[in-house]
Amino acid sequence: MPSNNNPFRLRNVPSYAGIFVLCWIITLLVLTAFFRLVEMVIPEQWMGSKKRSFAPLIYVSVEELVPHDHFYRHLERTLALSFVHEFVQEQLDDLELQVVVL
Repeated sequence: MPSNNNPFRLRNVPSYAGIFVLCWIITLLVLTAFFRLVEMVIPEQWMGSKKRSFAPLIYVSVEELVPHDHFYRHLERTLALSFVHEFVQEQLDDLELQVVVL
């Protein structure tokens, strides 16, 4: 006759159910240990994370980047394009928008 002194025996449950629960607990423990081992062995860069360094932004204007003897500077001095802004503004008035001239 089996002993009923076992504290791990579930009442009114067949004995194979207790073994099943025990197997699940062991499986979870093994998987947890496995994933902890993987985290230790595989470097972070392989896991998709990256250290980010946020350097201050460098403010540069287009005026500084374009040389003074560039063709477009010469074109801007010789060709008057003010009519383009007026034409575009007339078209955008219908849409209730404004042209910002820098």
